[in-house]
Amino acid sequence: HDSVNFLNLGSGPRIIEDKFWVNADFYRFRKAPDFNFWGLDLRYPMKCPDAVWDGVFTEHTLEHLYPREVRNLLKELHRTMKTGAFIRIIVPNLAPYLEFSSRSREESRMGQFNSQCEAIRTLTQDYYHHSLWNADLFLSELTRAGFVEARETSFGEGEMVELVRDQDVRRWESLYIEARKG
Repeated sequence: HDSVNFLNLGSGPRIIEDKFWVNADFYRFRKAPDFNFWGLDLRYPMKCPDAVWDGVFTEHTLEHLYPREVRNLLKELHRTMKTGAFIRIIVPNLAPYLEFSSRSREESRMGQFNSQCEAIRTLTQDYYHHSLWNADLFLSELTRAGFVEARETSFGEGEMVELVRDQDVRRWESLYIEARKG
């Protein structure tokens, strides 16, 4: 594969309009050029050859899958990525929601919630989330799927500049993880 290919997994309405990117989601939220959009159901194996992707970006998508489905998807992504390719995963981070109980609303940046219970309910039920993640759990899942150099990173920081497409509006609640296919 001589061409460069990046995958925007779970693109939703955030279509990356670039010939090197494929935007993939279950539902086409807005018109995207046919070459640039791939409809797929992340619960099933990807109809994609081995070693296609130079990088994968996914933001606030994997929490909509059950943990078993995330495990299977990570294995599929590992299979379809080129050796040396990076994956950047952004999911809601459980930690700030748990810390909410030990801080005031103002300190925790969770002032929109009246109680920890309300915050946890929003995280787990209001947006069809089926899994919760912290850094340790996600890093172990990536290692289990065969990725190497799995690490927590930060908003706007990453090994592969093409994959750093983080939304500032989600910064306060997000967990940023990267790994490489060895």
